[in-house]
Amino acid sequence: MGGSLLLGWLLHPWPDTPDGLFHLHRIRALSDALRWWVLYPRWFPDFAFGYGYPVLNFYAPASYYPPALLHLLGVPLIPAARVSLALMYGLSLGLVYSLLRRTVHQEAALLGTALFAFWPYRFYDLFVRGALPEFWAFLWLPLLLYLTHPKGAHGGKRASLLTALAWSALILTHNLTAFMMGLVTWLFVLDRVHRWKDVGVPLLLAGGLSAFYILPVWGELKFVGLGTSSPAGYSRHLIPWTHVFTWTVPFSYPQAASPTIPLPGYVSLLFLGTFLLFLRRRPVRHLLPFAGVTLLLLWLQTDLSAPVWEVGAPLLGLLQFPWRWQAPLGILVAWWGSELWEAWGKWPSSSRGGVLLLLVILGYFAVGRLHPPAAEYTSQDLTPEQMWAFDAQHGQVGASWTGEFLPRWVKEQRWAIGREPAEPNPIPPDPAPEVRPLRVGYTRLLLHTQGETRTRLTFHRFYYPAWDVQVDGRAMPTEPVTNLGLLSVSLPPGEHTLLLQWRGTRFQQVGGFLSAVSWLLLLGLLMRSTPSPRERRGLWGLTFLVLGILAWRLFLPHGRWIPVHPVEGRAPGVRLVGWARPPSAARVHVRLFWLGEQAPIPRLSAFLHLEDREGRLMAQKDGPVGTPYTPPARWFAGFWVPEDRTLPLPEGGRGPYRLWAGVYSPDDPAHPFFRVEVGRSDDE
Repeated sequence: MGGSLLLGWLLHPWPDTPDGLFHLHRIRALSDALRWWVLYPRWFPDFAFGYGYPVLNFYAPASYYPPALLHLLGVPLIPAARVSLALMYGLSLGLVYSLLRRTVHQEAALLGTALFAFWPYRFYDLFVRGALPEFWAFLWLPLLLYLTHPKGAHGGKRASLLTALAWSALILTHNLTAFMMGLVTWLFVLDRVHRWKDVGVPLLLAGGLSAFYILPVWGELKFVGLGTSSPAGYSRHLIPWTHVFTWTVPFSYPQAASPTIPLPGYVSLLFLGTFLLFLRRRPVRHLLPFAGVTLLLLWLQTDLSAPVWEVGAPLLGLLQFPWRWQAPLGILVAWWGSELWEAWGKWPSSSRGGVLLLLVILGYFAVGRLHPPAAEYTSQDLTPEQMWAFDAQHGQVGASWTGEFLPRWVKEQRWAIGREPAEPNPIPPDPAPEVRPLRVGYTRLLLHTQGETRTRLTFHRFYYPAWDVQVDGRAMPTEPVTNLGLLSVSLPPGEHTLLLQWRGTRFQQVGGFLSAVSWLLLLGLLMRSTPSPRERRGLWGLTFLVLGILAWRLFLPHGRWIPVHPVEGRAPGVRLVGWARPPSAARVHVRLFWLGEQAPIPRLSAFLHLEDREGRLMAQKDGPVGTPYTPPARWFAGFWVPEDRTLPLPEGGRGPYRLWAGVYSPDDPAHPFFRVEVGRSDDE
């Protein structure tokens, strides 16, 4: 509880960090997906200026769910993130203390917990970088090291199954930390061949449990920027040995763009304490794995290890930053410190005061100079429009710094995606069909189309192999068009029903099947190896949860449908063909559906007006047709563009309210080309 309160206090106000804003937008997007009854959205439709982005197809999703669920229940976005991080931090401290108590006395366990709680890299992750998922990953490290350490779990089927669960949780929280921790645990059992299976079997089963995530990451890496980036970025962050430690008190946190973060100098005291213990001819063999692995991880952060990084670049290069090894170092140092304190002998009861003093010193060392700047945004500011504006300002896309999830079919420079094209946009020559929208889902759409000749529909979303288009129940070939790599389908003459949906690639489908089988196998084996009635009741609860998720994925793989109301609003080069009211936290949220009729379209503005029962204008939102980041030169015949607009319900107005949408020329706003009703609100 104390740890949770401390972190909650430190997170107020919310720190301004390079990555924190991106993770908040992912939490918001996941919460939106859950409103559509989509449990695992691999694709966020409103990312990348509304073209969509396969974020959770590649980025581990688990850390986003607790704050997203809180936000879904009505907690504002930033407090939801703050509460979940604080609770996780406190839980990690309780977990490491309870596990250390199984191997050492109370004072030593308190010291180890303090070392883990105030490990500077944890605070660097959260308050300097804003790496929320990597901060979450620390929750699982104590359990994994305990289950691997010879003084911890003692093998057996049940221990292996629990270890597999912990590995799966870490993989789904932060896969790079899981990769590093996997190497660390193997190093711990290298000298004990009989224990290799204690690491290998759980890792294999964890791979099955998380196959729905791992397999697409491995198989589809070539589809996005991650698979084309250079793995040699680590070379800029290797440092000389003289820069490994810092003795600055309190700890001086470097900027996020600095080449590295030094280690606290007290780590060297653990080496000294172990050596002095050896000179006193006290048993140190159980401390040597900690010393050896720590020394190796320190070395991997220095320029002396450059040859190893070069040889292992295909794997090690994925880490990007050698200082990431400080994540597993955090739990190694904590456990080593507690074992070293224990090894120096039976301490008198007065040693508790010494431990508490060390706890205060470590706390001051870690947070005494921790003063991150406060974020200038609030929870209400975290909208798709704010995300797009931030991306446009910084020349980025998809709430990421390097476009790592940008599909490879996008040929436009990422900084130019939301702007007018610098060169003529290659567009499909086919005309647009007549379109009547029927229903819409989170990542699916049902349309009625008609054309006397062959026509073409191009959707305002990036092409990706997981997209599936069916016309009258038959799968149709799709292709990327324009330099934006947009999803496009050619339609035969006549009337048709078109279904667009995220079907999933073969990797996603096979991974999902392997995970379902692995979870059922794990639960069955746990039931057989758990004699305690109380624990079996808990397992039954977990079993019903897993079965419920599997049933949901089987019968509601795409979430819910909502109806689309067709309308007819025509302006030069573009038509408004329908509107819908998507599930949303906003009081007034309307999705408009536009269809391009020529290339390019003239400069046009669209409006959404809210009027009360007397016809008085109570709220409005005007802006370019589509979005400000789909400029007129990007439009062409058959371009299908959804656009979300939200309005607040005003105070003092009298419902029911009526919503009106229309289009006008910016040069003549008083004479719109059309004005159509797009819904009502019965709020009084």
